[in-house]
Amino acid sequence: MLDKVFSAEKSVVRHLLLVLILGLQVPEATASATKYVSMFVGQVRVFDMADVKRVAVGNSDVVNYRALENGQLLFIADGVGESTVEVWTAGERRTRFVVTVFQQNLSRALSAARKFAERIPDLQLEQVDGVLIFEGEIAPEDRDRVTQLSAALPGSLDLTTEKEFSMKDMVLMDVRIIEVNRRAAEQLGIRWGQVAAGPSVGLYAPMATNSRFAVFSPDANDLSEDILEAVGGAGVDNFYGYAGLSSGLASQIDLMAENGEASVLASPKLVTRSGESASFNSGGEIPYQTIDELGRPVIQFQPYGINLEIEPLVDGDGNILTGIAAEVSSIDRANQAGDTPGLLTRNVSNVINVKAKETIVISGLAAANTSDQTTKLPFLGDIPYLGALFRSTETIEEKTEIVMFVTPQLITADSKKNKELLELGRQMSKPWADGKLNKALME
Repeated sequence: MLDKVFSAEKSVVRHLLLVLILGLQVPEATASATKYVSMFVGQVRVFDMADVKRVAVGNSDVVNYRALENGQLLFIADGVGESTVEVWTAGERRTRFVVTVFQQNLSRALSAARKFAERIPDLQLEQVDGVLIFEGEIAPEDRDRVTQLSAALPGSLDLTTEKEFSMKDMVLMDVRIIEVNRRAAEQLGIRWGQVAAGPSVGLYAPMATNSRFAVFSPDANDLSEDILEAVGGAGVDNFYGYAGLSSGLASQIDLMAENGEASVLASPKLVTRSGESASFNSGGEIPYQTIDELGRPVIQFQPYGINLEIEPLVDGDGNILTGIAAEVSSIDRANQAGDTPGLLTRNVSNVINVKAKETIVISGLAAANTSDQTTKLPFLGDIPYLGALFRSTETIEEKTEIVMFVTPQLITADSKKNKELLELGRQMSKPWADGKLNKALME
C-alpha cells in the first residue's frame, strides 16, 4: 500500500517538474530583443513584420497601428508620450517596441539645439535612446538659456552643472573729479571749439631720407640737388598718416587749477570685474548725538566727502555699459544745530555706454556760496557811526560746479596700462624698500 502511495507522489512530482521546465522554456522561445522607436506627432513609421498574428498597444492615445496585407506594420503617432507595442508573429514569436512620441521632429530639434548649444561654452548635447541629454559645466550667466532650451524640447534631460565662477573682462575706470568756478566753466564752454577742435587727419612723408637723416619740405622741388645727393635719395615712397582728437581740454583744466579757478577733488582709478561694482570714498565722519529707543544719548557718525560707486558691464564687442553714482558733500557751518554742523550735499546718478578708452563728461552738480567782504581804513573804520564813512561791505556770490571725467578701458595682467600702474607702485614704494619703517613693520 505504501509503495503505491510513494509511486503516485513521484508521478505527481515528475509532472510538476515537467510543467515548470516547459513554462520556463516558452518565454525563451518566443521573446526577442526590445526595439526603441522615436517619433513625432503625425509621423508614420513602417516595419517589415512577416505574418503578424496579433498586436497589443499599451497607450492608444500615443500610438496606433495598422497591419497591411503585404506583411508590413504601420505605426501612427497620435500624441506626445510613451507606449509599448507587443507584436506576435508566426511561431508565437514576440517583438516589443518602446515608442516615444515627441511634439516635433526630434532630428530637426536636435540639429537646431546643437547649433544653439555651440554658442554656450562647454555645453554638450547627446541623444540616448530617443532622449536629449544636456551635459557639461556651464557658466552661471548661461543657466537661464540652457533651462529655456531644455524646456523647449519635451522629454529632454538637463544634467548640466554650474561653475563656481567664470573669467570675465576686467575694467579700469579712470575718474577725474574737479570743482570748477562757474564763470571759468562758462568760458570753457564758450571756447569749446578752440580747446576741443574735434577730429583731425594728417598725411606726411619724408621727401629725402637715408638711414640717419630725413629732410622735409612742402615741395620736393625746393630741395637743392646737393642736399638730395648728400642724404642719398629723394621721393615720396613712404607716407605716414595721423588721425586723432586735437584737444587741449586737459591742459586747459590744468591751467585753471593753477590759477585757482578749479581744484581737483579726486582722481581715483577703480578696477573691477565686468558685472561687479567698485566704490571709492574720500572724506571723514561728523559725530553727532542722538537718542536711542531707551532714551539714552548715543553718538553716531555721518560720513561726508566724495563717494563714488561704479558698476561696468562689458559685451562681446568691447562696449562698456556703466552705472555711476556719485555724491560730493561738505561741511556747512552756516546751517549748524548746536555743535553739529550741517552738510552741503550734491549727488548724481547716471547710466552710460561708451567704447573702451572713450571719455564721457558728467556735470551739473552746481552750488552757490554767499559771503560778505568788508573793506575799511584801519582805526577809522571802527569808529561808531562815523566808521561807516570809512568802510564798505560787498556781498560776494561764488558759484561752482562739479565736473566728472570718466574713461573706462579693458585691462589685463599683461596690458600696457596695468604694467604702468605696477611700475608706478614700485617707484612709490622704492624709497621705503630698505628703510627703517619697512624693517619696523617686518618686526
